[in-house]
Amino acid sequence: MELSSQEVQRAADMLRTKVVHTPMLSSADFNTRLQQDVLVKAENIQRGGSFKYRGARCSLASMPREQRVLGVIGASSGNHGRTVSTPDFRSCVTDISPISRAS
Repeated sequence: MELSSQEVQRAADMLRTKVVHTPMLSSADFNTRLQQDVLVKAENIQRGGSFKYRGARCSLASMPREQRVLGVIGASSGNHGRTVSTPDFRSCVTDISPISRAS
């Protein structure tokens, strides 16, 4: 699937007020051990617990309303399923995937 720069910009604009702006973190100890600077994106603090929130939000926002109201199924018991079961998606996701207690 190819995306144009306009589509990427439209998604970024839509997400700007909808997502947690996750920080880039560094660990002095980790950097010393690897002898280089390493930055990690703290996506675990994103809504739903992962970067999957961004994709799910964009997918649902791009669907026509008449399609969304028919129901959306999150076919995953992992991070995507966890994401679409958050309160942010309850108005348009009528069927969600089961998540085990271990998740």
